[in-house]
Amino acid sequence: MNSPIKREIVAHFSGISTSSYKGYRIQIDLFTDELLIKAPDHSSGISYKFDSFSQISIEHRQAAKQEDILDIKINYPGKHSEFESIIIQREDIEQILNRYRLYKEKVGKPQRTDFEQVKETKTVALVEFNKEHDVKNYNYGTLLLSTREINFLSYNGKNFILHLDQLDDSFYYQAVVLTNDILGYSRWVSIHKVSERENGSSEIVTFLTDDIEAQYIEQLLSKHYEKFFTQKLSKIQDQWLVFNKKVEGYYSLLSGDPEMLSMSSDFAEKNKQILINADSYFQFEHFLKTICYQSQIGLLPSTEFEISSDLSALFKNEFINFVKDISEKYNFENPDVAIFTVWKVLKHIAFEGYSANFTQLYSQHFDQSEILDDYLASYINLQNEIEITSSHNIALFTYYLMKNYWKNEDNFAYYYHTIEQEIIKDKEAQE
Repeated sequence: MNSPIKREIVAHFSGISTSSYKGYRIQIDLFTDELLIKAPDHSSGISYKFDSFSQISIEHRQAAKQEDILDIKINYPGKHSEFESIIIQREDIEQILNRYRLYKEKVGKPQRTDFEQVKETKTVALVEFNKEHDVKNYNYGTLLLSTREINFLSYNGKNFILHLDQLDDSFYYQAVVLTNDILGYSRWVSIHKVSERENGSSEIVTFLTDDIEAQYIEQLLSKHYEKFFTQKLSKIQDQWLVFNKKVEGYYSLLSGDPEMLSMSSDFAEKNKQILINADSYFQFEHFLKTICYQSQIGLLPSTEFEISSDLSALFKNEFINFVKDISEKYNFENPDVAIFTVWKVLKHIAFEGYSANFTQLYSQHFDQSEILDDYLASYINLQNEIEITSSHNIALFTYYLMKNYWKNEDNFAYYYHTIEQEIIKDKEAQE
């Protein structure tokens, strides 16, 4: 077996100019944002900083079997636009384009440490399987692991680069301990792309290695996805905060408008099942959030559920028409803001109305307390007057607690089921 190709970690790239500086060597350094032009056998040359250019666009086209021509369009300060064409090695072209994209899109200005070698694994096999999962083709080589990419340097010169910043949640990786060695290796680390069309996945790359080396690959991929999902969650939270801020702004207007409150009260009375039935409340609100997540944030909530046909019809007919009526007076920024603002108003009306209803009927049996068990004990003592396990009575009691104990207008379904479980538990203990 041949020895691994020894190669330094590349911080810059170079090629031969074919245009305005024909025959000159061009050096591109995307870490220092610099393009250096110098003649052969000269130690110095002309240096241009990226920041001094008004535009740089990079395209590449095939030159020879192992080379590409890299075109750089440069608008020099005070000069006309010029194209600089460079003949460059095929194995470098993808790295140049990837690093330039990071620079151009300002995903984060590349630092030298982003691409410095953090680990070199020896004698790894890059394997291609057929449809029957038998080995179709394989190459031995070395893996160079950095924080942003995995470089497979094949012993036969057929290299492979996997850019980690391109691995989003449409990809996943697997690490498997093999029961029987394949090509002399005991561990399998593969990266897959999820295919919605086929409801399955396609295998992007598979590395075969030993236990120790596989751990380094797993750690690199694990850290990448930990960072990716942290950033994604932060972005979603920021988007949701912006959306809620818009809803709060409109809600403050509607909640102070007597006409809107009167219209909303009539609607709430007519369609009370979505406000006083905990299961209907949960389904309806979850349905609204699903719609919002899709249009405002671009993804679906992870929890799957089916909304009942009655609630679906209520949404499409009564609720949407009511939102349109409200929208005639208020110029909402978009339909989703209108939907959630109206829903918030309806929840406020239910919160105030049903808690007041319970207060009027039973407040004489309750003392203000900071202990939930005190309220529960007082409610249990009403069992000779009312059916304490009735869903309607538990709903009224829940709104009463939301008003006087939790002091929160949201999450009726959660609070309802919490109280229901405690009441059932206490009643069973008495029996």
